[in-house]
Amino acid sequence: MPDVHGGGFEVWRTAEQPAPTHDENAPDSAPRESSPATDTAPRWSRWLTAVALAAIAVALLLGTWLSRRNEWTPTLDIAALELRVGAMSHDLPLVGVFSRMGWYHPGPAFIVQEWLPYRLFGVDGLAYGVVAGHLVALGLAWWMATRLNRVAGACVLLAGVVVLWARDPAQAMEPWNPWAGLVATITLMVAAWSAGERRRLGSVLVLPVASYLLQAHLGFAPLVGLLIATAAVAALWRGERGRAIPWVAWLVGAGLAALIWLPPLYEQLTRSPGNATLILQSFGNEPPQGLVAGLLAVADGFAVPPSWFHYSLLLPSSAGVPWLLLLPLAATVAAVVRRDRLRITAMAVCWSSIVAVAVAVAFVSGAPAEYLVGWIPAVASTTVLLSTWIVGGLLVPQRLRVPGWTAAAALELAAVALAVVTAFNWSSASQLDAPKGRTVTALTDALVADAGSRPAELVAGELRPSEILELRQVFYGVLAGAVRDGIDIAAPENIVWETTGAIPPDGGGDRVHYELQSVDPGRLYPPGTRLVVRYDPFTAEQWQAILAVDEQLGAPNLTPEQRMTLDRERFRLTGGQAAFEIVAVDQK
Repeated sequence: MPDVHGGGFEVWRTAEQPAPTHDENAPDSAPRESSPATDTAPRWSRWLTAVALAAIAVALLLGTWLSRRNEWTPTLDIAALELRVGAMSHDLPLVGVFSRMGWYHPGPAFIVQEWLPYRLFGVDGLAYGVVAGHLVALGLAWWMATRLNRVAGACVLLAGVVVLWARDPAQAMEPWNPWAGLVATITLMVAAWSAGERRRLGSVLVLPVASYLLQAHLGFAPLVGLLIATAAVAALWRGERGRAIPWVAWLVGAGLAALIWLPPLYEQLTRSPGNATLILQSFGNEPPQGLVAGLLAVADGFAVPPSWFHYSLLLPSSAGVPWLLLLPLAATVAAVVRRDRLRITAMAVCWSSIVAVAVAVAFVSGAPAEYLVGWIPAVASTTVLLSTWIVGGLLVPQRLRVPGWTAAAALELAAVALAVVTAFNWSSASQLDAPKGRTVTALTDALVADAGSRPAELVAGELRPSEILELRQVFYGVLAGAVRDGIDIAAPENIVWETTGAIPPDGGGDRVHYELQSVDPGRLYPPGTRLVVRYDPFTAEQWQAILAVDEQLGAPNLTPEQRMTLDRERFRLTGGQAAFEIVAVDQK
């Protein structure tokens, strides 16, 4: 039932008051919940909103720019993304980035997003691109929510800033596809709400935003499917609303989504096996986490404080008490009792998102890494703040209720203050694997100097089993750094496949042959092999302890728990640093 005030702390319309009617063809710009509070909002409050939005954008972009003074050398996935983005000018991507599961993520939308910032600002542009994406997503979410209710829009704005503040700065600024939805998840939730309320902008955006998220990372699939279904059901459920379904807007959105999906569709039809086939074939290769793990993730996401307030490599294995779920429960009861369809739709979207969290975690194969469902903070933050908006309309005493524009202004100022704190945190942040970045820088500089203007190829040499992941991190970083410095460098077929042909395969032409390998303090080099560079940050005593752990890691039949314990001990000994060397091998 509509409110008599346009804010979140409003007086509920009594049953005796008739609900306002709307023309069947009312434009999307028609007034929101008309009210004295909305109609009499001072003009300066609109200027305050504009200033708040600009201040948030400037603060976060400034924090990103200042952070570039610190250690941000691309390794592993970020380096692979740089290679793929850098090749876009002559080789348009048809699929997304490579997955550890042996396929590519569904589409190239995230790669395309990063192309222009990379062309303009180089490697730093990758960070600018992802932060700009967060800001655009936040602006769209705020606009759609504001067209429904001004205080709800302010809640959405604050929800997005809370997510960026709570996450590790390296995650919020990192151009990695799982983090593409840190804020865009909120955009999808609000688009589903707006589309369910038959608003044109939400109806246009819900399918393209869903496509963007799904192409960036397959882990968004449960969220995308449930929110599209929720939006469609809500829009078709007529109830007492007079607003017509904006079919043209839905068709425009479907057309935009179809354009987004043309590249992966072309890939599927022209390659054998296509990427979609590889994805489908991979299901069931490893046992899933199961529903209990999904419910634990929901509980921890809504605990006090929630688990996403701090960085964790893996999802929590034990549940906190989900006290914050009491808010959406109370908000849902209030909306249903009052028969307020605007708020019922909002809560339907929130509950669908919560269910999506449980489903997504339940189907995770292998280690339950946090990044696989990196959109949990967005779901929790949006749900809590929208629920507070609804519950506030009931619990705040009449004498304490304020006009909607006042509540919205307070929330917007809170968002600005938190954005400034976030930007300050970002300004001093470095990448999570900064020690690997130092290794990459030392090796790349030496390889580039040694190669000069000659074409080169880089392959993996001798390697200890405990250093496989470290090798991949460093290997990709050296490749990306060499390409960035103008070296024509080739790599093994598996690397060529993982970067969808962004670099040529090795073994062709007259190339200087380099091998990246583990450091062995006692290694003797055979004739025809020349040491180009060795990066070794460890003392003899440290090497003795590291090699002892490596020997234990090479033992057969280690349990996952034993391996994890040894990996942690190795990390403690190395401090995250890596020792590698590059040798040039005469192939003649």
